[in-house]
Amino acid sequence: MTKQGYKPTEADLYASYLAIFAMPFGTHFKQRALESLALQIKQWLVTHISLEAVKHIRATGATVGLRRGHMMERMERAKKMFERQKPLGHKTFIKFFFDNDHVTLVVQAEANIKGTTHWSPCFPVPADRFIQNGSYAVRATPDDIEWAKSLAA
Repeated sequence: MTKQGYKPTEADLYASYLAIFAMPFGTHFKQRALESLALQIKQWLVTHISLEAVKHIRATGATVGLRRGHMMERMERAKKMFERQKPLGHKTFIKFFFDNDHVTLVVQAEANIKGTTHWSPCFPVPADRFIQNGSYAVRATPDDIEWAKSLAA
């Protein structure tokens, strides 16, 4: 929890990255810690939705059961940030972290296999749709559901 009224900044995230980088813990711990801190600054950005996810929403009217698919696997991103001799510079870190922090909404079968080539065709998602709150559940408003149902398939 942050101090009352304080909004963490990218500079705070970079300072946290430097502190975590120096810790004698494994990459998985470092990845989880950094991602938790980053959620105080910016939530997961949903940029695409797969055709199978659209079909799921049409059939169920909900996002329950959908997953967040990452173009670059989270652990791969963590390895590039932490398994190196020196930490990334400030601008390089911020760009790399947030350029690889967006997600595609996919069904379970698409989420559990490395890579993205097996995903069904994907539709772009406007920035004002599927706003996430940091939880692992995929959140959607009734308008998000109706928007997804309206996609041509």
